[in-house]
Amino acid sequence: MLQVEDGQQIAAQEVNRRRSISEFWRGVEDLSPLRLAQETPVFWVFFARSQKLIEASHAPGGMFITVDKQTGHVWTQQEIETYYAPVAGQSERIAA
Repeated sequence: MLQVEDGQQIAAQEVNRRRSISEFWRGVEDLSPLRLAQETPVFWVFFARSQKLIEASHAPGGMFITVDKQTGHVWTQQEIETYYAPVAGQSERIAA
């Protein structure tokens, strides 16, 4: 299992990768240093905040990076949605 510092370093590399391939993220010049925003038994979620995005009402106001604790793999949006799908299903049943 990786240490949280390893995960944060992987997340920082992912921020740089995304900025290198995305014109949008290249234009966001005020990203804060990454901080741990959430943790599950399986992954860490790091967040780099942008005050300019927040002021522009751009949700989520920065960049989230999800890093697997075992492998260091950066999770895709699809993987995150699949992970949370059973929880979302329970919420829908409770609300009904």
